Amino acid sequence: MLADMHIHSYFSDGTMSPREILKICRDKGIKLISITDHNILDGSREAIRCCSEYDISVISGVEIDCIYENNIYHVLAYGFDINNDKINCLVKYAKSVLDNMSDSLIKNMCKDFDSIIYEDYLNYSYDRCRGGWKGLNYLIDKKVAYNLPSAMSFYKQYNVTYERCNFPILSDVCQVIKEAGGIAVIAHPGENIHYNSTEEFINELIKLCKAGINGIECFYPSHSSQITDACLKFCEENNLYITCGGDCHGNFNKYVKGISYFLGVTNTDISKLNLPSKFMCV
Repeated sequence: MLADMHIHSYFSDGTMSPREILKICRDKGIKLISITDHNILDGSREAIRCCSEYDISVISGVEIDCIYENNIYHVLAYGFDINNDKINCLVKYAKSVLDNMSDSLIKNMCKDFDSIIYEDYLNYSYDRCRGGWKGLNYLIDKKVAYNLPSAMSFYKQYNVTYERCNFPILSDVCQVIKEAGGIAVIAHPGENIHYNSTEEFINELIKLCKAGINGIECFYPSHSSQITDACLKFCEENNLYITCGGDCHGNFNKYVKGISYFLGVTNTDISKLNLPSKFMCV
């Protein structure tokens, strides 16, 4: 019984609808999933509503941008009450901060590019099946950028970076998730934690757990076997939840540095995970 608990739909920056995701998962034999869109719950809600048609269990999910010790982290929330007021407010706030990054970038770029007009950007819309987000697609359509890396270079050039924005604090995010009945899992730690040795990596995990994390995304496409094993051992020794995810965005950003990000790419059986018993009864 395969699982993929890190999937993005076109409600955030993916290219597929929740129904398309469910159909592909059914065809691949993936029986347990979570749609974890960035700072928005619409995709998760839709997947939960129609999952019975595909004989797939869907856990409520969302990926929340947050700050810890001046670094950006992504926390995956699972199994929470999707109608809980506090988590809905938190997610909307994180989304507003994320959207404001692109708003600020476009405002700044107006001074240097004749083709970039802020009022035009405010009225701009795009086919969400393209993936990505409004700011990215606007820059591409204006032929200022031609792909994701070239667009992201402008965010850095104009100092519109995650670390400079007022995202929620990781410990607060974890607390809200748990109060809503969910679990707080650190996403792709091998990508976000800065370390020079396995010991440094583990020390960072210890600090994240003290801040409220109670699960780790151990199985992830870019994780080396060394990082995967270190995460698994840490979870087993500290009784933490173990999750897996392919971080699929459909056709958007599906290959990064030679690594594939597809549905079920980690090929993880549920028996390898450590999840709350209620997740098995969805």
